[in-house]
Amino acid sequence: MASKNALKATAVDRLVQMSKMERAGQNVSGYYRDTVQPAVQAAVAAGNNLTEIHTAADRTYGQWLIENAGR
Repeated sequence: MASKNALKATAVDRLVQMSKMERAGQNVSGYYRDTVQPAVQAAVAAGNNLTEIHTAADRTYGQWLIENAGR
């Protein structure tokens, strides 16, 4: 079984990927349902805080936006 931290990192990564896909104009409803939601649920079930997962994803995505501005 994956560790609590690994599950959180996976959930954050999936949320960030979804934000990038949305920004590119892709339909993410299937990706959310099939990939993001299970990853987030597994992380929460392992004891991670849902708010902290979303906060980390927002922070990571924001940093990606800053680093890729103008591209």
